[in-house]
Amino acid sequence: MEFQCINRGYEEWLLLLPGWSFLPDIFSPLELNYNYIIPCAPLTDDLGNDIIEIVSGIGVEKIHVLGWSLGATVAARFARARPDLILTLCLISIMPEFSQKEMEQVMKQIRADRIKALKNFHRRCFTGQKQEYEWFVKNLQKNALDRWDTASLEKGLSFLVDNPFDADLVNDTNTIYFHGSRDIISPAENLLSRLSSPVHVIKGVGHLPFLDKDFLLIYEQSKQKKHR
Repeated sequence: MEFQCINRGYEEWLLLLPGWSFLPDIFSPLELNYNYIIPCAPLTDDLGNDIIEIVSGIGVEKIHVLGWSLGATVAARFARARPDLILTLCLISIMPEFSQKEMEQVMKQIRADRIKALKNFHRRCFTGQKQEYEWFVKNLQKNALDRWDTASLEKGLSFLVDNPFDADLVNDTNTIYFHGSRDIISPAENLLSRLSSPVHVIKGVGHLPFLDKDFLLIYEQSKQKKHR
């Protein structure tokens, strides 16, 4: 996979990994004090050696990683494989598991009408986030619908089925968890029941808590504690 490195004039670098059927532009409202590394294509599975070459190429020893939804699963697996490259790991709306039956149901809808199925999924992601949903539909949705073809969608779902999240394999000392209290894609209680680590549950929002106004402050405070 190819990545784009965006030097924004900061010392540290942040790898941003979006979720299934979304693109990195979903993170565009965030104003984080980092240079960015983002994937150039829809994210469907593990990062591979490309990201290791990127880290070496930009001349740093470690990076911060922020993954959301499917991107959180990819981020967790990368951090487990290469903990030596991780400063902090932020996992947002991670799905503890995704069953084969669920995948088959979703893919049936996609094969019947890909655009309709994705629009319905996107709408459900933004439960409790009407203003953010309207912004997404107006500015970003068409590009996501164009870029995510049926094969990529199925590959991403298969990755989730094959890679349930195991919190015991993630370094708790540098990991930050976020979830939305109204997430119907990956309900917060599914994660909380499996996790002993604290989770920042942002009230009143759905699957995209990083678009909430409270996220940035909580993230920066938590990262500073983890990064000491």
